[in-house]
Amino acid sequence: MVGENKMILSFWQDKRVVRICHMLTDAGYHVGIAGCTLPAGMPIGVSLYPDWRAVLGKAYAVLLPLPAFRANAIAFGEEAIPFSDFLARLQVGTVLLGGLMPPEKVQAAKAAGMRVFDYYASEAVIQRNGELTAEGAISIAMQELPIALDEARVGVVGCGRIGNALCRLLRCIGSDVTALARREASLSFAKSCGCRTALMSPETLIGLMKGYDAVFTTVPFRIFSEEILRHSERLADQRKTLFIDLSSSPGSFDPIAARTYDLHLLWALSLPGKYAPDSAGAVLGKEILRLLRTQETMR
Repeated sequence: MVGENKMILSFWQDKRVVRICHMLTDAGYHVGIAGCTLPAGMPIGVSLYPDWRAVLGKAYAVLLPLPAFRANAIAFGEEAIPFSDFLARLQVGTVLLGGLMPPEKVQAAKAAGMRVFDYYASEAVIQRNGELTAEGAISIAMQELPIALDEARVGVVGCGRIGNALCRLLRCIGSDVTALARREASLSFAKSCGCRTALMSPETLIGLMKGYDAVFTTVPFRIFSEEILRHSERLADQRKTLFIDLSSSPGSFDPIAARTYDLHLLWALSLPGKYAPDSAGAVLGKEILRLLRTQETMR
């Protein structure tokens, strides 16, 4: 077995970790969960460590969540663990696996003698995460809208991995889609799907405020400012447009203006872990195992 019963201590607590733990135990690793709650569905043999500080120095590898950090501390439920204190408890040579790890944290861990890997740096992981985010966003729209999506006029702002996945899936459903991006080259995939396209500008963003059933945005900047949002209009039946913000902090919308103009706005973060945790966990688990195996062959 690859793991040879080496201990991996996980500080991850959402539903994705269940599938990851099944994959790790199948590979021969002994998995421990830091904290006081063992998520439902865990494989037999997974241990719970409420006093995780006592065992942290015994771990062969430590698994941090996605994202690994909140502000300057490790994201661990309601608790925030100072990274310097965390590093001080690890043995030199411990494998540290995290997602979206800031470069300065990676540098600090390596300087302390840890072997550091970001499991979210893989293109395959990022691509699949984008697809699952798009599926989750469409699921939300289906629940929130009073009409079928094949009757809907939809806007997609930002044509990266998530935006392109949205364009493809919405066009397959039959939605009338308009896609906006900052650069002409970014619109090529949306055009190939049969979407209307336009470059992002104050004028085209204002256009999305009028007559659209749903607007998805993936841009992590507050492009929907008060100057844009004040142009928002109800649909012909006086129904509000559904806005779904899929972008990371600070989000695409000015929150004060959104409340002022009474938008139907949902900020939907971390959808893969909520919408399809087993599928999301599978792609992450595969990458985590690849990194562990690569590390073994390098030693």
